[in-house]
Amino acid sequence: HKLKQRIDDGEEISKQGAIELFESYRSESPIIYNIETTNACNMRCKMCPRTTKMTRKITFLENEFYENIITQIKPHSEELWSKWEKFCTDTYGIAPDSTPSENHFFLYIIPRVIQLHGYGDPLLDKNLGNVVETLTRHSFESYFSCNPANIDIPKTVEMMERGLTYLKYSFESTDDIKFKDIRGNAANFTEAFKKTLEVLEIKEKNGYDTKIVITMIDVGHDEEQQREFQKLVKAF
Repeated sequence: HKLKQRIDDGEEISKQGAIELFESYRSESPIIYNIETTNACNMRCKMCPRTTKMTRKITFLENEFYENIITQIKPHSEELWSKWEKFCTDTYGIAPDSTPSENHFFLYIIPRVIQLHGYGDPLLDKNLGNVVETLTRHSFESYFSCNPANIDIPKTVEMMERGLTYLKYSFESTDDIKFKDIRGNAANFTEAFKKTLEVLEIKEKNGYDTKIVITMIDVGHDEEQQREFQKLVKAF
């Protein structure tokens, strides 16, 4: 970021100078932010490139892989995280206690967790509970986003019990027909809404620490979807 600022300010930096500066900041230890547990998905979302462009074989990662990867990485130190918070506050004007927003989420949640989704829905991975437990055991926070139509109540409870830190449910409409139009025939708003309420009730009753995030991906860029989002806020 400092190098980019210097270049933006018109400073000429030699290739070797840029490489040396970059190397001085680069970690010698591996840093992992995202592990795609599976690329399996039963949805056909309009906004996802997986629907029309993915040609990879459908796979699920094994326990041995997680153990091997997670034992090579380490969580951020409190000192480093404090520096990051100051950087975000000074650079973007977004502090840790600022109003929740998409930018706040990507500055303060994504950098400190191991994200467990990629181009698949983690809820289709039967091994997900073990992955969460492994991360928790090694002092990592964990997070994944999923389609609420795929909610499996017993599996969700298992993951909350094993220490899942953040769980995001994405609703793009409060209308069943439109929900299917955006996500595919496997999507169902009514059932997804009921299951989400059940998860929230179980979480509250049992005092699980998992934070549930409700969101709506902007696919319409219009006032109608903004009204849909307000319905969603009111419903939850």
